[in-house]
Order: sequence, then C-alpha cells, then structure tokens
Amino acid sequence: MTPNDAIVAVAMKPVAERLAVTLAGMPPEQAERAVSQYVQQAVRELELSDIPREGIVQAALALLIHERERVLGPARR
Repeated sequence: MTPNDAIVAVAMKPVAERLAVTLAGMPPEQAERAVSQYVQQAVRELELSDIPREGIVQAALALLIHERERVLGPARR
C-alpha cells in the first residue's frame, strides 16, 4: 500500500465498506451513479492533500474493490 492509498483508505474506508455492501443489490445504472458519487466525495474530501486527482480516484476505486471482495468474496469473471 502506497502512502496515497493509506491516506485515501483512512478517509474513505467507512464509505467504501457501506457502498461495497449496497452495490450487490443495485441495478447497474444505480450502481454506476453510486460509485461516481463515492469517487466525487473522495476527490472533494482529499482535494487539499498533495495527492493528484488521478491518484485519489485510483486509490478510492482500489479501496472499493478491496472492500467488495472482502465483504462478498472475489468477483467472478
């Protein structure tokens, strides 16, 4: 885990945990909107940090994927 990942995880872990659980029952369009709002929240909360926007987005999505796999198990392809 990089320092950027750790900062994003501290800021967004509770939100990522809740979203990971609720995504399972959402239709695709609603899930897409929920993930978009989650990423926007991460960017807003961390915009004053030294992390570039792309780094925030990547770390927030990685955290969400990690939490989803932790809660629901690995996604099947």
